Amino acid sequence: LRQCGFKLVRGGRRWVGYWGKHCAAERFKHIRPWQKVNHFPTSFEIGRKDKLAWNLKRLRERVGDEGAMDLDFLPETFTLPRARRKLRAVFQSHPVWIVKPPANARGNGIKLINKWSDAPKKKEAVISRYGNRNLAFYALSEYSLFITRYIQNPLLIDHRKFDLRVYVLVTSFEPLRVYIYKEGIARFACDCYPVQLNSKTIKNRFAHLTNFSVARKKNKGEPTKQLGQEKAATKRRRSRRNLEIPVDDDRFSMESCKWLLRSSCYELFGFDILLDEHLKPWLMEVNISPSLKASCPVDENIKARLVRDIFNLV
Repeated sequence: LRQCGFKLVRGGRRWVGYWGKHCAAERFKHIRPWQKVNHFPTSFEIGRKDKLAWNLKRLRERVGDEGAMDLDFLPETFTLPRARRKLRAVFQSHPVWIVKPPANARGNGIKLINKWSDAPKKKEAVISRYGNRNLAFYALSEYSLFITRYIQNPLLIDHRKFDLRVYVLVTSFEPLRVYIYKEGIARFACDCYPVQLNSKTIKNRFAHLTNFSVARKKNKGEPTKQLGQEKAATKRRRSRRNLEIPVDDDRFSMESCKWLLRSSCYELFGFDILLDEHLKPWLMEVNISPSLKASCPVDENIKARLVRDIFNLV
């Protein structure tokens, strides 16, 4: 960017591009036609695990039984405690389930369960910190938990579980323009996948989670924590208010800002895909702010070319 004559600014209105955290929806109203922002308003509708499952369910109902067959790429999911009764009716039909907070990242708060007594009975409480070093505010909030059927027969390489990070760039939703990057990253678990899943083996986070932040803890020799013993993250990257702005909000409706969605917004998504032993792809989650930090020369080479292509496209 510097070679092309751009420079970094910290504020003001005379800027042409923004790359950063997701903005509050009402701030998109102030974007000028010549400015570019690396997020779409309400893109968390697929970035949050619970909202992704809910929107996919609505799409299945809309297309009917025949079309729903093509949407069978997300494991059966439930939101707790709201759907606790429905979950109990099918809980014994599958040996292992995985519980996740809907908006956390880096493997925080994830646990595997195989007993109904371990299923969460109430919402999780989170303490969020706002402000800076000199003046900080704390807020207590609650959120539902997301539980999904665990894919217990993943495809293994060298006896280890892995998933694929596929980078997808959306430059417009109307008309829809989607670019899939031809290269990606395979993330491997540190430990070998267990031959049998039982109450002991499902607690080994290094055999079931492929997150780089989890693998880094073991490589550095940091103290390990078993699944289910971690506390929920105490910091959230987006405020609760930003997460709950509806799509049809009168203050900022999609219908009234089509020019904005066509010209001023773009977004890079990171799709995490798991292959089972039959090579069936399963969508684990969609990241609306995938990490572009390089952990090795190969990683740096892939992500550097990815960022270059993004700026060339937008």
